[in-house]
Amino acid sequence: MTVKANETTVLTVEDQHIPSYVTLKKTSTNTELSSGNSNYTLAGAVYGVYSDSKCSNKVGELTTKADGTSNTLTVPAGTYYAKELTAPKGFSLNSDVLSVTVAVGKTGTFNAKDDPQSGSLKLTKSSSNSAVTNDIKAYALSGGNMHRAADDAAATLELLCRMGEELDDLERYVNLFGYNPKYGVPRPRIASVTYRPQYYNAPQKLYETE
Repeated sequence: MTVKANETTVLTVEDQHIPSYVTLKKTSTNTELSSGNSNYTLAGAVYGVYSDSKCSNKVGELTTKADGTSNTLTVPAGTYYAKELTAPKGFSLNSDVLSVTVAVGKTGTFNAKDDPQSGSLKLTKSSSNSAVTNDIKAYALSGGNMHRAADDAAATLELLCRMGEELDDLERYVNLFGYNPKYGVPRPRIASVTYRPQYYNAPQKLYETE
């Protein structure tokens, strides 16, 4: 540039605007639960980006992809704030406000984390023979072996039902006990039970003997 004597030369200088950028990276706080599980995805989280900490002056939005990264916004250098507007599938909405300061020509990254949602599983066990288990409950039976007692009672009931299908005189054996005459009546005796000697291969049925 040449400047002559007694002349005024105007020099115009234009500043080149150098843009800055903001982006976001989202991760799970519990990768053991969410990684490889189709019920969870990092894609689809939407964050509002603001120029003030109260998140009232919105300058754009960032939306995450499956790998947790987002699109990029072009912004002037400065400090920016991000707040989650929409949580991705399977994750809880995070109400924390994130911040990042971006230098001229640089990229600032918001580091976001979401908690994967989880539920509880309740297993309810029911009895296949309520007639037995309800009686155990009605008589207030308790203890570590009550489940075995219920199994034994159910097996006995099943056996008696099968025997009843083969014989029609099963009820005649109620309160009737056969004993080996060689050893005598077992002690102590039960008053409501009738004891009768029972011989091996006896031709008569026990209730037919005297």
